[in-house]
Amino acid sequence: MRGLFYHEKKKERILRVVNTVADSQLRGAGTPGALLSAIKNTAMEWDKQEKKGYRADHAYTMIEGLNIS
Repeated sequence: MRGLFYHEKKKERILRVVNTVADSQLRGAGTPGALLSAIKNTAMEWDKQEKKGYRADHAYTMIEGLNIS
């Protein structure tokens, strides 16, 4: 059981690193890249909220969609 937990944590860590690298590369491409990054992050937040079922709070999804700084 402990090995499974460790594997999942490592998988989450790798996904977080890949997401950060993708955001950096997209935002470095200028305004179109920032827009693509915002769309990607909005989709990821929507998926995260949908997994919560009836406790989903899509206000976080809308906030993520407006984050094009």
